[in-house]
Amino acid sequence: MKQADISIQSKLAQRSFDVSVYGDAGRAVIAFPSEDGCSTSWENGGMVEALRERIEAGELQLFCTESMDAQTWLARGAVDDYRLRNLEQWQGYVEKELLPYAARHSASKELPLVAGASIGALNATALMLRQPKRLGGLLAMSGSYDARAFAGADPDQAWLDVSPVDIVRTLANDAKGMKALAGKQLAFVCGRSSDELGLGSQRGLDALCCELGLEASFEYWGWDVVPSWFWWQEEARQLLPCLLAPNGLIDRKLVARLASAQTEAEHAANQRESAATELETAAETLKQAKSELRAARKRTRDEAKSVEAAVQEDEELSAVAADAWAERDRIALLLAEATKAAGAAQSAADAAAERLGSARWIAGEAEAAVERAVQAQADSTARLASAKEAVAAAQGEAERLAAALAEVQAEVDAERDEARRLKVARS
Repeated sequence: MKQADISIQSKLAQRSFDVSVYGDAGRAVIAFPSEDGCSTSWENGGMVEALRERIEAGELQLFCTESMDAQTWLARGAVDDYRLRNLEQWQGYVEKELLPYAARHSASKELPLVAGASIGALNATALMLRQPKRLGGLLAMSGSYDARAFAGADPDQAWLDVSPVDIVRTLANDAKGMKALAGKQLAFVCGRSSDELGLGSQRGLDALCCELGLEASFEYWGWDVVPSWFWWQEEARQLLPCLLAPNGLIDRKLVARLASAQTEAEHAANQRESAATELETAAETLKQAKSELRAARKRTRDEAKSVEAAVQEDEELSAVAADAWAERDRIALLLAEATKAAGAAQSAADAAAERLGSARWIAGEAEAAVERAVQAQADSTARLASAKEAVAAAQGEAERLAAALAEVQAEVDAERDEARRLKVARS
């Protein structure tokens, strides 16, 4: 395979651009680089090797140019005037200097194709829409086709003028533009993974083309297809040959619809299988949860019964203890009353003894009162005997009450010990 590295001095951009040319025969393909912006981007990404057979067979000749993406689309921190001025110079270089160079150095008389991946797909699509009469077809891989992704949600009109989705939208009132694009083979392809950031804009472009009746091929590969050189190589191997054949994309489109349907069916089957597995797992989890719930409810009922029995027993013991304390208080009151009576009897006995002594002293002093004193002595002696009997009876009652109180106290202590033993046993 013949290869040449040349440099085009651009008067419009006031700088030079490296261009790497692969092959010396076949349909010219203007290839735009990805984010690295180098003319060797396709070679470094394995695209040249992936297309080697076609290039060596004289079917394709690649013109891979350097880009200004770092100063235009990707310069998000720069002011719009700077970015748009650079973009105008870049597009001027491509349209007025690169395309004429490729036309002069291509052995094919057919209109060149234009291709790109990622940011290169945006550049390729913009060129195709701006210069449809000078190009024969387009291959755009994993592109983002809305300038809002690079210039913000509310860009100036100057950005919309270079935004593919907005350019296509204006074709509704541009019969000449529609006519110029009619019959061109336009191929857009990307994967369905979440890494495909331009997937939404490709779907939007797809819908616009359908609405306008603009013939174009939009392919959406599998959910495992990510924006990478590996997949771009495969996409280019399959789609670039279709652009070489007069109705290549139409035939491809029919096959792609079948493949897309098969992919959707496989994805649906995988989702169904996954859902069935999840359902089975959920059912088993639910079964286990129900079993655990039944066991928990049984434990709760058993614990409730145990607590209820313990509460009832505690209430009964509390009632017994309350009765015992009441009985103790009653006996204590009786004991206090007996003690008070004994004290009164003792006081009476002491008073009688004192009167007896006085009587005896008086008897010695007054013989005249002997009889009365004797009688008084007898009375006093009788009262003394009665008082002593009362004292003895009170002391006996006090001893009996004290013994009864001791027995009740012993019973209360025994019941308390039994209550504590039961509580310890339950815990």
